[in-house]
Formats: sequence, C-alpha cells, structure tokens
Amino acid sequence: METQINNNLISETQLKELKRFRFWAKFSGITYGISGVFLIILGIPFVSFFGVGYIFSIIGIIYMFYSILIMASSREIKNIDANSKTEDALDSYSSSFIKLKHFLQFLSLFTVLSMILFVVIFGYTLLAFNFRM
Repeated sequence: METQINNNLISETQLKELKRFRFWAKFSGITYGISGVFLIILGIPFVSFFGVGYIFSIIGIIYMFYSILIMASSREIKNIDANSKTEDALDSYSSSFIKLKHFLQFLSLFTVLSMILFVVIFGYTLLAFNFRM
C-alpha cells in the first residue's frame, strides 16, 4: 500500500525535485537535438572528404536519439505533476525512470564504444607513424 502525504501519492518535496529534473532533462534534450541537427548539417558537405561526413551524420542521428529518449522522460514527469493525486502519477513516475534508465544505458554504451574507438584509432595512428620512420 502506498503512503499518502496530504492526499497526494507523491510528496511536495518529490514534486519540487522532479520539476527541477524535468527542466534539466528538457534542456538536455533540446541541447542534444540542436547538436544532432548541427552535426547532420555539418556532415553533408564533408561526405566526399574520406567519409567524414558520414561519421558526423551518424553521430548526429545518435544525438537525435538521445534527445528523443530524454525528452520522453521529461514528458512523463509533466504527467506526474498533472496527476499528482491519482494512481496515474505512480505509473508516470515509474515510466519516467524507465525512460531515463534507457537513456543512461544508451549514453553509457555509446561512451564506452567511443573510448574503444579512440584507443583503436590512436593506436593505429601510433603504429602508422612508427612504421613511416
């Protein structure tokens, strides 16, 4: 059974913190979206330059996916605020954290893959430089 505080399923302190989280989630989503669009636009002129444009465009698409995931979490938090006195608030609460979990999993996976790619490229560059001398 859920503990109710002032006939609310979610306390005022929790709502206040969720509103702060919603602001930063929305801000991050917009930032990722703008960055993604810039990377896609930047990639178009460089497609013929050793495929660098494709890399920019792929990273831009990944950033757009980040934007969608974090904005979905922000929308669920908006539903919590609107339904703070009903059972739907708890469903939105759970859903927002599930979507945040997916965002963080995807971000972590991309970060690890980027680090591995950096080490491989850096190692290849060092090997190529050593064999030229």
